[in-house]
Formats: sequence, C-alpha cells, structure tokens
Amino acid sequence: MTDPVISWVFPDPDDRRAAQMRLYLPMAEQAALAGLVQATDTAAAIWIDLEPGEPPHIEPDPHPALGRNVERLTAVGEATAERHPTEVAHRYLAAIGVLPQHHGKGQGAALLHSGLSSSRPVYLEATTERSRRLYLRHGFIDLGGPIQIDDSPPLWPMWREAVEPTI
Repeated sequence: MTDPVISWVFPDPDDRRAAQMRLYLPMAEQAALAGLVQATDTAAAIWIDLEPGEPPHIEPDPHPALGRNVERLTAVGEATAERHPTEVAHRYLAAIGVLPQHHGKGQGAALLHSGLSSSRPVYLEATTERSRRLYLRHGFIDLGGPIQIDDSPPLWPMWREAVEPTI
C-alpha cells in the first residue's frame, strides 16, 4: 500500500501488510453485510453508513501485527474520531484504493461516484493532496484544517452534502 498515513503508522512494510488485514477486514465485513463494498480487479472502496451517535471506527483486535505501531495507530484513530461528524446520519468512505499502475485512469473516480449515489451526506479523510483534489472536484469541502500528529503526513477531513437525485 502506498498510502502515506498508513506508511507512517506502519513504517516497516512487513508490519504494514500484516496490519492491513487486521485493520481493514472488520470494516470490509461490516460494509459487505450492508452491500457497501465495491471492488474491481484494480480498485476497491469500503463505505459504511453511520447513524447519529454511531462511532465511526471499529476498534481493531489487539494483535501482534499492530505491535510497536499501536501508539501511532491509536493517535491517528483518536484524532480522526474527534473530527468525524457524529450528529447526522451519513455515509463514511472508510477506504478507497486503486493499484498504482492504474492511477489516473478514472477508476477511483468511478468508485467514488457510485458511492455518492446515496441520499446521505458523505464524510472521508483524504490522505494525499492528489486524492483531496479529486474529492474537491466531486463536491467535497474541507472540514477544518488538516489533521497531523507529530511528523505524520496530513489527513484532510472532508464533507459532501447529500445531493437529491434528479428525475
């Protein structure tokens, strides 16, 4: 994974690979039960519909794969949870990714557009300036300034109001 925030939390590539399964599998399972996982051969997205007051993140099971990285993981989780809106029902884009060799071909935008078809507002955290620009083009706005922990890369909390379907 080339995500700069995940790479900061898990600087060792072996730790990163092991942790990805521990972190994303519970979210993917929850989203799959609700029919909110999208995947192609080269891209995937995990969407979670949240009700008012519902916590935005699933706590990862303690596991040796998190090991020495648990402090950074906890700091990122706490900082993003503080900024995540909880007062209104919304769709949360928990993860989206495109294989690096397929960047710039519109696959991420297609997955994004599909998930935005809900009548709910949408929240996400952009982890790169490039993804932030993509979200801005799709009607998102920055929800305050970026989140940054110590020397971490920035995370941009972003929000998009619900768009009523046109007939």
